[in-house]
Amino acid sequence: MKRIAILTLAIACLGLRWASAQAPDSIAEHDNIVETINAANGPVFIVQPQELDAVTAHSSVDTRSSRNMGYRLQIYSDNNVRTSKATAERIRSTVAESVSSMPGVRVHVVFDSPWWRVYVGDFRSYSAADEAMHRIKRLLPAQARDMRIMRCKLNTTH
Repeated sequence: MKRIAILTLAIACLGLRWASAQAPDSIAEHDNIVETINAANGPVFIVQPQELDAVTAHSSVDTRSSRNMGYRLQIYSDNNVRTSKATAERIRSTVAESVSSMPGVRVHVVFDSPWWRVYVGDFRSYSAADEAMHRIKRLLPAQARDMRIMRCKLNTTH
């Protein structure tokens, strides 16, 4: 008797599930929520918690730096655990002294495990990076062989 009751209950649940799957859903008529909102006949009200207001009010003033794509000159790259950090710092100081006559050109030492790299500049265009690379090759002929232009995300402040 218990088996018949369980079997009947299971069949009833499956029947209800099948019937609800066959019922038309107003959201299913549209591909996405935007189409559903646009198809509405009347005003659309959006209700959000007060905590969300505090979050959105704080984020309206963006003091962080934005990241834009640009170019940098890679002067040095090595992954030798014992020597690459010291070499990168030595090359950074040498390059910084050499490019001090070039206004606005910064030298960056970047550790991207396991690589230590030295980059020069934040250039918006490839042609500006190429021009700077030719000038720096004349200033630092010892590093000229290893120089290359790399596409990078640049840090720029508003």
